[in-house]
Amino acid sequence: MLEKMVVEAFRSGARGPAWDWTLCARPWGFSLSDIGMKVNLWQGEMDNMVPPSMGRYQANTIPNCRAKFYSSEGHIFLVVNHYEEILSAMVC
Repeated sequence: MLEKMVVEAFRSGARGPAWDWTLCARPWGFSLSDIGMKVNLWQGEMDNMVPPSMGRYQANTIPNCRAKFYSSEGHIFLVVNHYEEILSAMVC
């Protein structure tokens, strides 16, 4: 699945993925502490793509953040293994 996503991301060249990374590295124009709505955050403690420390920082900085950390999950399989919980939170 990951291989298919990467191949598709680069299908038309590297400009799209490069732009994604550029946008991620730029200031967003707001502070996480300014977010006023409810935010759900799920983070795998074994994630080697997004450091768990980043999830903890976001959870501590976003005022109304409900964070859940999974000790035995990584990046992709967290969504696969907990999709019912995640979809349920998105619908409610």
